[in-house]
Amino acid sequence: MTDVQIWADVRCPWCWIGHRRLERAAREIGVDLVLSHRSFLLEPEGPPIHGQLLPEVATSEWGMKSDEWASLSQRIREAGQDVGLDISIDTALRTDSRAVHRVLRSAQERGLDVDGAWERAFEAHLRGNLDVSDPDVLQQLGIDMGLNATEVHAAIASDHLAAMVRDDHREAVDRRFPSVPAFLIGDHSISGAASVEELTSFLQKASGPQ
Repeated sequence: MTDVQIWADVRCPWCWIGHRRLERAAREIGVDLVLSHRSFLLEPEGPPIHGQLLPEVATSEWGMKSDEWASLSQRIREAGQDVGLDISIDTALRTDSRAVHRVLRSAQERGLDVDGAWERAFEAHLRGNLDVSDPDVLQQLGIDMGLNATEVHAAIASDHLAAMVRDDHREAVDRRFPSVPAFLIGDHSISGAASVEELTSFLQKASGPQ
């Protein structure tokens, strides 16, 4: 068994793709993984404007031209399709992911299926384009993860869980990961939109002889 720490934000399409690519890489070389999910916040203080569509953010704030965004969007959608994901990136919302990270952390503390919980959160935001900062959305997500409504509301309001999410994010910054997803095995790390081949090589080098 190989322990892998993964830093990701549910807002990040490459993070969802990266999870699937890592699974594929592990299958190809016959490595069993134990995943430890860590929180990363693309906007640690929340977005300055809530609810914008990503194409609008890209062209108004990131300095991209419409054709540049169209090219990136196509690349994301095709990369998702390659690992079995339907990513609706053009209708995804810029939202505050801090609360959903607290709910995910609550699921982890309860000993629930954390891999499945992250999958549901990614799917809600990146395929369903739900606002994962909305309390009603979070309640249903939490229930789908195995929490009850009271536990979801407690997680959303929890200073303790908020501190844990901030600590995760701070560690990623301190480790100077250039982008997410970031994968860490021992002292070996790889970040960003790594291919299956790159992740396979990473697993082989970091895991050592099997």
